[in-house]
Amino acid sequence: MSFSSNFESDSYTRQELISQTEECFEEANYKISKIQNSSCIDIIAEQANDTRIKDYIVDNKTNIRVFLKILGNLNTFKDKQSKDIRLLSYIGGGVPLLIASRYAKNKQLENGIVYNRYTISSINFKTLALLLKNNINPTQIAIRGKNEPLVSINGLELENFVKSLENFTQQEICQKLNISRQSLTAYQKETIKPTITKYKEIVTFLGNNLLERSFQEIDKRLRKPLALFVTNNNDLDIDHKTFNDLNSITNNDLKIKINTHLEKLKFNKFWFQSLPWDGLITYQDKKSPDMNNPYQDTYTRKVFTGVVDSKTEPNLYKKRLEKSSKIFEFLNQTGIWLIDSDDLSNIDEDNINTKNIFIMSTEEFFDIKESRTLKRQINDTLQKKNQIDH
Repeated sequence: MSFSSNFESDSYTRQELISQTEECFEEANYKISKIQNSSCIDIIAEQANDTRIKDYIVDNKTNIRVFLKILGNLNTFKDKQSKDIRLLSYIGGGVPLLIASRYAKNKQLENGIVYNRYTISSINFKTLALLLKNNINPTQIAIRGKNEPLVSINGLELENFVKSLENFTQQEICQKLNISRQSLTAYQKETIKPTITKYKEIVTFLGNNLLERSFQEIDKRLRKPLALFVTNNNDLDIDHKTFNDLNSITNNDLKIKINTHLEKLKFNKFWFQSLPWDGLITYQDKKSPDMNNPYQDTYTRKVFTGVVDSKTEPNLYKKRLEKSSKIFEFLNQTGIWLIDSDDLSNIDEDNINTKNIFIMSTEEFFDIKESRTLKRQINDTLQKKNQIDH
C-alpha cells in the first residue's frame, strides 16, 4: 500500500496504519525503528534539523524524535501503556504521539484536529500526512465533554486586529461577538481558546470590518499551529515516585529483590510495564575527553535494564535481548541484562547483537556491595564492546 496513492483515505486497519505511518515518515526523510510486539509503542522516528518546523527549535543541533503508537480505536489505549510511552519519551528526549482511525466504534478522528489520550496528543493518519508532506499543522483541539473543538489562535495577531478596528471600542467589539472583555483578553493572552463556532464569528466580524484584509488572510494569521513534535518534560506528566515504585506494577519476587538491591546501591531507577526490557537505572559518570562542555565534568548515564528469571525459556529472553539491543542502538543508549542463571554460556553473543548490552548473572549482581563496582563493570564491559555512548 502506497502512502502517496492512498493519501486521501480516511480509515485504515491497524496494520495498514502502521505501514502507512512508516512510509509517511520515511518519505519525510526520517529514519525509523520498528518495535514489534510491544503494547505501548510501534515506531520510533527520528530526524535531525527539520527545517519545516525550525521555528519551534532553539538549538540547531536538536533531533526530532517521535515515539509512536498506532491504534485502530484510540480508546483501547490504556493508562499503563501511556505511562511507558511517556517515560520512554522523557528518557529518550522525544515526544509521544498516537495515530488512530477512530475513538469509538463508529466515531472517526477528524482531519486537522488533535485529540488527547492520557495527556498524549492523538491524530488520524491524514493529519500526520498533511503535516509531514505539506507542512500543514493542525490548529484545533478536541476536548472531552465539549461538543466542538477549540481553535489555537495567535493572541498577538488578534490583539493587532482588534486595535485596527478604529470605529469600535473594545466593549462594542465584545458585544458584537457576544463575549466578555475578560474572554477577549484571555484569547489575546492565549490562556483560553475559542470554540470553532466562536472562532468563525471572530473571523467573520474582522473580515466584515477590516475591508483591506481578506477572510483568508485573517484566518491564516489568526490560527496558531500546534507543535506536535515539540514538548518539554512538564508536558509528559512524569510522576517519578510512581515510576520508581516497582511494587505497584509487579509481584515478581526477583524484580522486587533487584529493586531493593539497587536502592541499597543508591541508583536512581524507573520501571516499565510493556516494553521488551524492564527498567532503567541512571547514575552520574565522568565525561570522556570528547564530551566538550565547559560547565560540567560529569553527565548522567542512562542504562536500560532487563531482568530474566530462571523460569524463562532461553529463546524467549534471547528475542527480548536482541529486540532491546536494536532499540538501544537506535536511541544511542546502553543496557544491562540481569539473568537468573549461573551459566550464561548459552547466550551466543556472536549471533545475538549485544554489543551495547552488559550481561550479568543475578548472583554476581547481588554480590556487589558498592555502586562504583557496578558502574565500573558496566563501563569497562561496554568500552570493550566499543559501544559506550557519549
